Amino acid sequence: MDMHANSLRLGLGAVGSLVAALGLLAPLPSSAQTASTPSQQSSYAAHCRTLTKQIAHFEGVADMARDRDDDLWEASTEAHIERLTNRRSQLCPEYDRRTLAAANAQFWSDVYQVMKIGAQGALRYLTFGAF
Repeated sequence: MDMHANSLRLGLGAVGSLVAALGLLAPLPSSAQTASTPSQQSSYAAHCRTLTKQIAHFEGVADMARDRDDDLWEASTEAHIERLTNRRSQLCPEYDRRTLAAANAQFWSDVYQVMKIGAQGALRYLTFGAF
């Protein structure tokens, strides 16, 4: 009985070790597939810049289409801009974060300027022009 309990303990210990080893090794292939090398990151950065330039170019083309009242040209250009934007969002998520952060900073800067002008006006009004 003691020998049977000992072998059972060894069996469970081996199974536990195997499960622990598989648990440690299982995430490895998925993380290795998603990790990008520095050369991939630099090529993505170059591709992100290219996509950004293309989006800016086609926004100008969409403006031309609007100026010429060509609805079909405008719609197809807007669809192309949407495809380019989606592709850039997939390849360059940090660009979207930077763009959002810049827009957020600009918004709060504008709010600050409005509050400053309002405070100056209130100061003049409440002090009857003394300040």
